[in-house]
Amino acid sequence: MSIGIFDYKELYSLYDSVLHEANFDYFRKLNRLNPNHINKLREINQEYHKDINNIKTLCDSDYLNIGFFGETNAGKSLIIEILRILYDEDKRKKAIQEYQIQHPDFYGIPPVDGKIIGNGRSDYTTNGEEFIININNDKVILRDIPGIEGAEKKYKECIKENLLKSHVIFYIYSDAKGPDRNTLQKIKSYIKDETKIYLIHNVIFNGQSNYVADNVEQLNRFKLRINKEVEHAKKTSHGTVNGLFKNIFPRQYESLTYIVGFPALSSIALNKEENVSTLVEDQTKKLRKKQLKLLKEAANNIEVVRDLSNLKGFQQFMESITESANLYLINNLKIKLFAALKNCEDNTQLLVDDRHIYEDIIKAYEEKKLKINTLFDETITQIDESIKKAVRKVCNSFYEQVCIQIELKDGSYDKSDLTHFVQENKDKIISTIIKELKKIIPPIINNFEKKIKEFDDEFKRKFEFSQKYGGFNIRFEFEEIFKDSDAAKALGSMLFAAITGFLLTPLGWIGAAIGAVVSLAGTILNWFLTTDERISKAKNQSKKYFDEFYSEFVKFMHKSDSWLEFKQTFENAREERINIIDKLIDLNNESIKFISDIDYLLDDKIKKVKEKYGCNKNF
Repeated sequence: MSIGIFDYKELYSLYDSVLHEANFDYFRKLNRLNPNHINKLREINQEYHKDINNIKTLCDSDYLNIGFFGETNAGKSLIIEILRILYDEDKRKKAIQEYQIQHPDFYGIPPVDGKIIGNGRSDYTTNGEEFIININNDKVILRDIPGIEGAEKKYKECIKENLLKSHVIFYIYSDAKGPDRNTLQKIKSYIKDETKIYLIHNVIFNGQSNYVADNVEQLNRFKLRINKEVEHAKKTSHGTVNGLFKNIFPRQYESLTYIVGFPALSSIALNKEENVSTLVEDQTKKLRKKQLKLLKEAANNIEVVRDLSNLKGFQQFMESITESANLYLINNLKIKLFAALKNCEDNTQLLVDDRHIYEDIIKAYEEKKLKINTLFDETITQIDESIKKAVRKVCNSFYEQVCIQIELKDGSYDKSDLTHFVQENKDKIISTIIKELKKIIPPIINNFEKKIKEFDDEFKRKFEFSQKYGGFNIRFEFEEIFKDSDAAKALGSMLFAAITGFLLTPLGWIGAAIGAVVSLAGTILNWFLTTDERISKAKNQSKKYFDEFYSEFVKFMHKSDSWLEFKQTFENAREERINIIDKLIDLNNESIKFISDIDYLLDDKIKKVKEKYGCNKNF
């Protein structure tokens, strides 16, 4: 029954080829921006490879795998034993042969079969047990899976492994203990949609000691009692259990059948003149005694016992499954491949959906760029205006000193007096201007640096909050996202250095500004020293001088190498800052392109695989 319908090299390479065909430069940049995203893609690829390996294992198998589940004492092992006897299971035949070799003088029935019946051991095995039978020349593995109740944690991996290997699950339940909803929910968490589930009701029926002499009457009483038990079992549980399984396993559950387990086992074992026993001698005797009691009640009519136990119906049920096993396995493998591809798609889609965080980052960076540009513009304007304000303040201060001299001389103050005053106080004017600038510039730079840090902190808080509460499927490290923050740390000190250089080298251009105004004094000042208004006129003329000095100062400052160098340093800092953000925007854009490429390529390749192998929801 080995099925070679898939090109496994093609299937294995599907996700690898997607990653390979996607732009490698984008791959590298995404790995740099967020290695967790790339690591998640690798994890998806590994999981996909594991799914394909499992499918290959099933394809290479010559067996239909049937997993038997049932809670303790439900009769799971008993039904497996029926199938072992019915289809001459290999282990059992070998054990009989070995016993006969070891006991050549033994006359009777070798006590070797039924070794898993009645002792509860199989429910607590850590590995499960396998039995191989042949049904219509098809090899079938019966998997005796550990009971899930109680020891679930201890045997969870064993249970999952056996379920994974099983094409079909038989869930065995009895009258004494029907299916437990919690147990079924656990099973559901372990199996996939394509696994088929069948219910087998093991109707409990044991012999009675109430006999009559007439064998016909005795047999009729037996028939009546066993039929009554079967009808009662059907009436009281089949509807409820069917509904329960349809509700919990809406896609996996197929149908329910029943077997009266102990009578079926007894009839087939004794008909073949073979004992039904456990490995424990006293238990062997008990089972033998129970069999004889049952047969006596049935007037030793083994055929009736077999018929009323529904052994024939159960055998037909088994054969109906195996008759179409090859077709079923092919269909099942296609279902599993479809599930593997869908799982791969779904996991990748989660990461594709996460690309919006990169879009959010880009949007935030654009907003940050606007804020930074505005801050740089405002800061250079603020520095310029503050310098003008400081110079105006100094001019007003020295103008007030001139006014005092004018008043002391009763207005007898001409341009030579003003020129002398300016030349005499030139160094003081310069030092006072520098002193004022040193007072007003540092707070501006400090505020600039503070604002940059606030932008960074706000940016980081926003995305840390999004990462925590945004429902993303990957974790962002932020290391590359906030790289531009490092550039801001040295920005303040760099600007301080630039403005300090500007303030320490002003003597040339300030002196030139003063000289230019002094040389204009003769043209701009008209002194009136012979009238009563001379004091007012002298003050007005002096005011014009200092106003002109202010204008010339600003003009010379804006043309000075020191100011131009400072502005260039400031612009370089802005450009460097914006360039870092632009590069990170590009990095995020190219990461989005890479993720989109993965989405497109994977969708295209999976679509082709589904078309090639007929793996779609409607096959």
